[in-house]
Amino acid sequence: MHFLTVIAESIGELAAVQGRILRRSVLATAAAVAWIAFAALVAAAGASFALYAVYLEASALSRPSVGALLAALVAFAVAGGAALRATRLRRL
Repeated sequence: MHFLTVIAESIGELAAVQGRILRRSVLATAAAVAWIAFAALVAAAGASFALYAVYLEASALSRPSVGALLAALVAFAVAGGAALRATRLRRL
């Protein structure tokens, strides 16, 4: 009977340790996902400001429609590069 008690206590302790490890890793993963989301938001804001700067500069040099066209071309080039990168990563 003592043997069964020792085995049950060992299994219980092992489950508790595994639970703490799982909780720690889940919290670390959640924090990493939150930081990645924040970084993506800041990167999107930076890209938006850069695109707006292209628009303002091209509008100052020419008409606003030309500025919008150049800003759209830059946006399409960046989106095409991102799509190309995504397809290359998908093949891995």
